[in-house]
Amino acid sequence: MQKLREDTVINLMREEFENRIKHLLEDIDTTVDVDGRDVNPVQPGLRVKHESTGVLYSVVEVGVDCVVLLSPEHKQITVDRDSFEDDYTLRWDNDNK
Repeated sequence: MQKLREDTVINLMREEFENRIKHLLEDIDTTVDVDGRDVNPVQPGLRVKHESTGVLYSVVEVGVDCVVLLSPEHKQITVDRDSFEDDYTLRWDNDNK
């Protein structure tokens, strides 16, 4: 019987991990229906407001489980998706209300 080598095990684990991520990504539906089109409302450039502080942020990047925001002081912060959905409001206009 042949022993498994460490690099073989690592490659198998990596392959299974990548397959699982692909499967999970297929199940995620982050779109909304706008005039009959599917649109992802969270996109880079979108402005969001932190509910408790009222501070406006710009979305820099949208990941599978997090969102990267740019503060008014030009500092990037990473927010997990659950916190983003609970604590931030999408801004569809460019005013500062």
